Amino acid sequence: MPRKGASKRGTSYNHRSQSVTHTKRDWQAERHRAKRISAINAALNADPVDTQALRSFAMSRGGLMENGLRARVWPKLLGLDVYNAPDHTAFIHMHKDWDQVETDVKRSLFRFTPGEPKTYRKQKRRELARVVHSIASRNPDLHYYQGFHDVCSVFLLVAGESTAFLLAERVGHFHIRECMRPNMESVIRILSLLFPLLDLIDPDVHAFLLHSQVEPYFCLSWVLTWFSHRLDDFGRVVRLFDVFLASHPLTCLYFSAVCVVFMREGLLQQDCEYSAVHNFLHNLPQDLPVEDLIIRTTTILKKYPPDALQTYAKVDLGRSSPLNTYPNYPWLSVKLIPDHRLAKRKQLSASSSSISVFCLCLCLCFCLCFCFCFCFCFCFCFCFCFVRLSILHLHFRPYPSVIIFPTLLIQSDPRFHGGVCCECCDVDVVFLVNA
Repeated sequence: MPRKGASKRGTSYNHRSQSVTHTKRDWQAERHRAKRISAINAALNADPVDTQALRSFAMSRGGLMENGLRARVWPKLLGLDVYNAPDHTAFIHMHKDWDQVETDVKRSLFRFTPGEPKTYRKQKRRELARVVHSIASRNPDLHYYQGFHDVCSVFLLVAGESTAFLLAERVGHFHIRECMRPNMESVIRILSLLFPLLDLIDPDVHAFLLHSQVEPYFCLSWVLTWFSHRLDDFGRVVRLFDVFLASHPLTCLYFSAVCVVFMREGLLQQDCEYSAVHNFLHNLPQDLPVEDLIIRTTTILKKYPPDALQTYAKVDLGRSSPLNTYPNYPWLSVKLIPDHRLAKRKQLSASSSSISVFCLCLCLCFCLCFCFCFCFCFCFCFCFCFVRLSILHLHFRPYPSVIIFPTLLIQSDPRFHGGVCCECCDVDVVFLVNA
């Protein structure tokens, strides 16, 4: 028979034990987080930057950990130098999609800025509009589509306006280049790879979708916006951006297929007809286990690479498409300089510019002083000559007046009366005789 109060003591001990276990687990997680952040910083500070390690961190469980690191790593993944970014606002001018951009920006940023004051959201919208307008103005070959502003908004909230411009422009030229064509034909060809991919990873889901006669357009916004238009959790969105920026441009399509397979249990319970299946798949669950799905996506991407998928699906995206030229992007082979060296170089450049400006001002002051001294000497000589001539004029006052050109002084001869020009010398001399 247990003693009185033993159960209470046992319960209290269990609570203490669980508390210690949770504390130890939290401490281990925090320690792992600190070690991972330290390793990412080490890869960033390596000379040259260890981009391969950064890609591994972005693809592995946990990703890039925090937005402060993402603001530094994302430009490195795309081969960008944020310290020499141009003034993107100088590129802005009216373009054909101006009104559409303004309309889309006005209704953006609600989901990713909950609890923020209206002034903050308005400021971010102005910045977002400048980013999109500058890209559309500078790159006429990149055609704006509804959803591109969602991609830009994620870059803006993570890295700021100037870096967001660089990131969005680079992504527009490479990762989502097919989405920024004059029409959507390229996007439709990309979506046509979804069902063949599902056939490879889950034949039952594939057969169900074919029987329902649904089209792959339910995942159109997933591909166009990198899930930033469908997921409300900003943490999940930026975690997906880690993966999409560090891997093949078709990774987003592979992740879409993995999401469909994740929803298979509820999908197979739907009526096998177009509207029911489309509506079910269109409403993406907000509680996606993103980390598990990323690992699954990476495995499928290695097992069925994009070129093999295109062969299996008998869909050719074009040899010149950025989707097929990856990883032969020109900036992927460039060795990147770490940020601390770039910052020091920029500081030295600013210092040299200041010294150049100082030297220029010094030379200008010297020239001004020289001109002032020259003018002063000229005026002094002129005044001196004028005074000297005046004295000479007064000195010869009893005699006929003489005007000399240039330095010859000849007194008037009694033979000359009035004013006579002397012809006996090379210099013209005019004599004026007093009456």
